[in-house]
Amino acid sequence: MSPDLFDHLLSLVGPLIAKKHCKSRKPISPSKRLAVTVRYLATGDSQQSHAFYFRIGRSTVSNIVKESCYALCTALNQDYLKSPSTEEQWTNIADEFEREWNFPHCIGALDGKHIAMECPRNAGSAFFNYKNVHSIPVKVGTRCPPYVLVGDDIFPLKEWLMKPYLGKNLTEPERVFNYRLSRARRTIENAFGIPAAKWRIFRRPIRGSVNLVENITRATVCLHNYLQLTDNAAYIPERFIDSEDSAGNI
Repeated sequence: MSPDLFDHLLSLVGPLIAKKHCKSRKPISPSKRLAVTVRYLATGDSQQSHAFYFRIGRSTVSNIVKESCYALCTALNQDYLKSPSTEEQWTNIADEFEREWNFPHCIGALDGKHIAMECPRNAGSAFFNYKNVHSIPVKVGTRCPPYVLVGDDIFPLKEWLMKPYLGKNLTEPERVFNYRLSRARRTIENAFGIPAAKWRIFRRPIRGSVNLVENITRATVCLHNYLQLTDNAAYIPERFIDSEDSAGNI
């Protein structure tokens, strides 16, 4: 993140994390609070190491991360974490899937990401790693029914949910379908792979309450989308993600 981009992000989030001045001591500035939070999410280092790095108390770092993650969600959610809401927007997604991946009438790819956290006490079986999906089909125009793509066998095959053909003795059209579906599904693989590589907070179990882990996840997704839309070339350099040349070679 460049200094100019950090300043722009600060202009969006700063008013939500600024503290009032008091006579007894000077409050920690919004820029330092944002820097602590972004560094915590990007490095995955412990809060204690950030306390040493920024020369503030560990409990202060903990409070800053909690407040700033919530502020990031609040400030960026509306513009950088919103789903398509109109028929035209969904149609544009389907057109892009057909143009880029030669897969028509597709409005998205579906997968799950396991966010590891230390299991809360007395949680029972509620915090095992289950991959559940709750999806609602979306109607787009009057053309062929739109659908989303999946690659795991745990997902059911439906009119709006496409899966690859299973088995080895497949016909040529079935093999072609599987190939195109696999290419189109790279979008969701990259969508999960980039944040996991850029934000190292996800490389180890996160210590914190369920609410904090949810806010950390939302804040990181908002920052990921924000950086993609504002400075994509620097955030995702060439060959950082799966790509292919004109001949189809990865």
